[in-house]
Amino acid sequence: KKLEDKFDIYFLYIKTLLSKREFHEAFETCRWILSELGENLPIVLEKDKINATSSETYSMYSGLTNSEFLTMKENKCRRHIAVMKFYSQLVTVSYHAVPRQMRQYYICMWAQSNLTNGFSKLTPTCLATFSCVLINLNLDTKEGYRIGKIAVE
Repeated sequence: KKLEDKFDIYFLYIKTLLSKREFHEAFETCRWILSELGENLPIVLEKDKINATSSETYSMYSGLTNSEFLTMKENKCRRHIAVMKFYSQLVTVSYHAVPRQMRQYYICMWAQSNLTNGFSKLTPTCLATFSCVLINLNLDTKEGYRIGKIAVE
């Protein structure tokens, strides 16, 4: 079977690993699947590169108006939805498996993928999570609030 035929199986496998508190294995599985889908994510980065990614992601989002957000087309491509699902799992796992700054990086990469590849049913979760990064890092509390509010609209 092709990887695309196994998305649901891997998604459930990672959930099982999480329930068994096997965070490292779940993290590595998410990273591997995302790399197979073209999202190559490092395990460790220097702080300045993480901060640069956060600033870049902030710039991508702050340039959009509320109406631009709310009128973006949904990407129903199975592969894109899988990328978003596995990013969601990676971010969840990263709370237990990696240092806080790497989690910040993964959230930003998830947010960038969301914006460049089109919205999906996981967009609200992605936006809410990214808004927390903006607020927690004091990058822009007002923008974080705006993006968080858009997530629930």
